[in-house]
Amino acid sequence: MQRLEATPPETAANPAGGLAGAGVGLGMGLAMTNSMGGIVAPSGGAGPGPGPANPPSGGPPPLPTTAWHIGEGGQSVGPFTLAQLAQAVASGRINGDTLVWTVGMSEWSAASEVDATSRLFVPQPPPLPDAG
Repeated sequence: MQRLEATPPETAANPAGGLAGAGVGLGMGLAMTNSMGGIVAPSGGAGPGPGPANPPSGGPPPLPTTAWHIGEGGQSVGPFTLAQLAQAVASGRINGDTLVWTVGMSEWSAASEVDATSRLFVPQPPPLPDAG
């Protein structure tokens, strides 16, 4: 165990000396932390230990954004992002009955029945009446 000593009076009276000592202490602390397997790394980076130094909290990581597949012509086509599926809806390539699948789903489902993809099928308002 390291022995701590009191600050000499001449160092305490010299603010620059005290700050320099604090900087040395900080550097030693970071060096010790890095030698402990990356338990803490500056700026949230990963140290040499397994996994990230600051893992996200609150549940599993988010699903990949390119994990969507569609059933087209009896074949699985994809992967697509949700934005690409929105473009396919706008172009008429897929509709609410098109089968979709993504990581975490146990089976293929109609796009209109899946929470994430059902939002792509927002009913459009009817045309405005003529102003005449």
